[in-house]
Amino acid sequence: MLYLIDHNEPKWNRRYHNSKRENGAHTYSKEIVKFQVPLWSKHSPGDMLISTCPLLSDVDDLPEEVDLVVQYLHTMKYDDPAKEAKEVIKNIKVKYKAIVFVTAYTAVQDALDKEGIQSIFIPMTIDVSRLPKPKPIYDGKKIIYFGNVLHHKRKAYRQLVKEFKDNGWEVDVLSRNTYKGEKIDSQEEIWKIVSRYRYGIGVGRCALEMSAMGMKVFVGGIHENEGGAMLKPGDKLDQALTNYNGLNIKHSHQESIDGLSMSYGLRGDIRGYMPIMDVEIGVIVRRVMNGGQLE
Repeated sequence: MLYLIDHNEPKWNRRYHNSKRENGAHTYSKEIVKFQVPLWSKHSPGDMLISTCPLLSDVDDLPEEVDLVVQYLHTMKYDDPAKEAKEVIKNIKVKYKAIVFVTAYTAVQDALDKEGIQSIFIPMTIDVSRLPKPKPIYDGKKIIYFGNVLHHKRKAYRQLVKEFKDNGWEVDVLSRNTYKGEKIDSQEEIWKIVSRYRYGIGVGRCALEMSAMGMKVFVGGIHENEGGAMLKPGDKLDQALTNYNGLNIKHSHQESIDGLSMSYGLRGDIRGYMPIMDVEIGVIVRRVMNGGQLE
């Protein structure tokens, strides 16, 4: 039997979901349910509990016994990449024998390995069929910052806006459902607005969505002086391994701004990654059920 806890879990939904603008984890969870959960079910050793976004340590009503637990992690704590997983193991209300964590950050996977915690790296992908076809109408030095400007991103956001403006760019902003002073009613309308631009600034899923629409993207960091454009082919892999958080980009902001028009992009289509994911999920299930070893 499959017990699925997803973006509809009441406590999580009340806290994170906006009925008019999907939280990034909410959007990703919907795609996980559609594309990834069937693969876990295919390789299931028996009864399985999967949480696609809420941390199980925050969920009250859990099954008493299952053969395998799968917990998706959507963020990375920079001070301790293994922190969320350790909190789940410590505070989950039912102590299960077998649990595996899913992360889109290799740094989290490395940290979990050091702690002896089973995990699998699955890079963030998107269902590109939901995205509109790009229809850029803005040419020249005009760029959109796409993403919620939360308190921990404000300094980095202000720095990037200033740097682009100092280089003669006009910067529009779509943040917190607001674009040019107007509230946007739907996720689809937000994507349509973004698709009108040739250039974008974004972090994480927003960066990947813009790249998938064919835009040239400056991957903004969480902190000041982080991030940049993917000016070399290897930058694409680095960003795929770090959930497009702007880390490991070695080019300066000025180099990235100057070279943005010639930067590389990523499509990140979930359908292209399905065969690899199928194999890797099968491997991790066998390893976890065999006490951390393959047969």
